[in-house]
Amino acid sequence: MHDCSYLGERVATIEFMISYEPNVGGPGSSDEAVQHFPEVPNACPGPYLTEQTAAGLLCSGTVTNHVASEHIPSLESQCIYDAGSKPGHVGYVFKFMLSDMFDVEKVEEQQLDFNATFANGGAAPDKILQSPGERAYVFFKGDRATLFVITSIKGRKNVTGRSQEFVAQYYLEHSEMDEDAKLGALLIQAERHMRHWTQE
Repeated sequence: MHDCSYLGERVATIEFMISYEPNVGGPGSSDEAVQHFPEVPNACPGPYLTEQTAAGLLCSGTVTNHVASEHIPSLESQCIYDAGSKPGHVGYVFKFMLSDMFDVEKVEEQQLDFNATFANGGAAPDKILQSPGERAYVFFKGDRATLFVITSIKGRKNVTGRSQEFVAQYYLEHSEMDEDAKLGALLIQAERHMRHWTQE
């Protein structure tokens, strides 16, 4: 308990409470047996969105790395490439999100779907898939296809000590490719990454 005072007069009392949540870190936790990423993988180097991979996905001879690409190991990694010869871009976003929202073992299916929808701008998914990962959501909007994957890989705890999940989002915008072609290309990448992550 901590008293806050001003000019010698107590104005507030702050009470600190430490709680232990079973199976979420701490002694006796089962987290050690669960796959865990201490940091978000960097989305730009191999085996992820390299310049060569981006050029192949965009069917473009030249591509340019977007200025919004960034890597924050404790939170998020984003890699974006623009097509050089024609309109279009491709991006991967890897990040940690709260387990309260994306733990497939604890969050009810309907709530999970709502949370994925919310995390992707509020539009309802066009498809819900059982793989890659534990659950994947497909969104189509204009020339853009987005694949949002719940990997069920644990992330590092956030600054308040809350458990997090590692999720991966892939998107491809290309006016000359149909929805099935864009989704197919993204699924190949996501499935390859899941194999890579689960074998590490």
